[in-house]
Amino acid sequence: MLFLDDGSLLIAANAPRGGPDDGGGTIWWIPEPGGPGAPRLLHRFPEVRPEGLAFSPGRAGVMVVFDRGRKAPLWAEIAVPGFPAPARAP
Repeated sequence: MLFLDDGSLLIAANAPRGGPDDGGGTIWWIPEPGGPGAPRLLHRFPEVRPEGLAFSPGRAGVMVVFDRGRKAPLWAEIAVPGFPAPARAP
């Protein structure tokens, strides 16, 4: 989870361990935690599962990190509401 400057929330979501495989993970944006705004799907990652979120340098977007078990980890930068688009997107 990562709270943005405006109080909205990003959540990295994956299928629970031992449950049915959903083929990847997602990033959701909740405009007002506990408020009336509905969560919005921002990004779907086929074949990989997001594990961590952090602001990119200069807060131009959000970095997403992926734990791939015994394989080398991966990362991607995504745009989020209210932030400019990152220089490169996955």
